[in-house]
Order: sequence, then C-alpha cells, then structure tokens
Amino acid sequence: SLTPTSTPSMSSQPSWPYPCGILPCDRASDLRELYSAISDPVLFENPASPQSLALDWIINHDSMAVCPNDPNTCHTIQRYVLAVFYFSTQGYQWSSCSAPKDYMCEEEISKANEKCNRTVTAHYANDRVGINESKAWLTPGHECDWGGLACHGENEPEVAFCLDQIDFEANGIAGVIPDEIAQLETMRYLYLEKGELGGSIPSTIGELKN
Repeated sequence: SLTPTSTPSMSSQPSWPYPCGILPCDRASDLRELYSAISDPVLFENPASPQSLALDWIINHDSMAVCPNDPNTCHTIQRYVLAVFYFSTQGYQWSSCSAPKDYMCEEEISKANEKCNRTVTAHYANDRVGINESKAWLTPGHECDWGGLACHGENEPEVAFCLDQIDFEANGIAGVIPDEIAQLETMRYLYLEKGELGGSIPSTIGELKN
C-alpha cells in the first residue's frame, strides 16, 4: 500500500474574518449590553422602537462595524445615539439627508448622498470635522461626515471626532427628540427649529455639560 510522503501542513493561526476580532453573536451581545446602559433595554424587545431599529442597524447593517471594545468611546456611543435620533425623528421623511433605501448597495448610497446638501451653521471653530461634508445619514464612513453634523477637531485631542453640533433647521424633522440625546456630552449646538417635532423636550438635555 502507498503511504503519504508528508503530513499535510496546517496553518498555526486560523483566519478571523469577523469585525472586532470576536464572533458576531458575541459582538451583538456586547453591543446590546453596552447600549442597555443608555436606553431602556425593554425598548429593544419592540422591533418598531427607534432604539431597536438603531441597534439592529448598528449590529446588522452598518458597514462601519462599531466595536464594543473600541477605545474611542464617543464614536461607539454617538453613532448609536444618532441612529436613535434618526429613527425617532422620522429620518426617512426628512427634506434631505435621509438614509439610503439599501444600506449595503453602492448605487443607493450614492443616490442618498446626492440628495443630501446640508452643512452646519458656521461657528468660530472652523477646524471642526465635518463642517464641509454632507453625506446621507446611516451611510458608510464616520458619522461626523453626515449632513447637518459637525464634530470637534483634532486640535482638541480629548474630544476629537466627538459630536459638537446638530443643525437640522427647516429639514422636515418630526417625531420626538429621544432621551438618549443626553449622551452626546460634547455637543454644544443644537438647531432643530422649523420642524414638526412633537412631545416635550427631554429633561435629559439639561444634563449636557456644554
């Protein structure tokens, strides 16, 4: 009988194609636990709630693949909070900058970006990130580049790329402002006039430090 001349070699390190270096189920569980400290976890049980829709987008549809162990805490938190804000204020009906119909389709993303033309009101800090960008919401890339947003610049290293401004005056914004907005601790400017917002202003806004 014939015998093999050599033993097949095996890779000492298996490839790991998953985001964040952990299994998808563990990433989903860790993100849900993280965001349960921000939103009432009961809301995640209702698939139609803004919080559940935001969590589903973060876990299953966001090509940015936010990691629960990301040392840049403000990015991990604010991306979720902004997604909650989008769904809570009926972002699909905004005048501009609504999310693409298909989060993973390049053609749909391009169409959504073409319909987004909203930069922020200028302030003294012209070195902020995103002041000249106007990408549709929930699209790939950093959230600072979404229309109507600006983040602190690298000249402020402790808060670099953390949200500084939401500017959605006269953009058909409706629904309600979510309580989660209080988690945007570095935000200084919030413009939401000339819309159709309902409900009361969350008392949590008073918790913002700036």
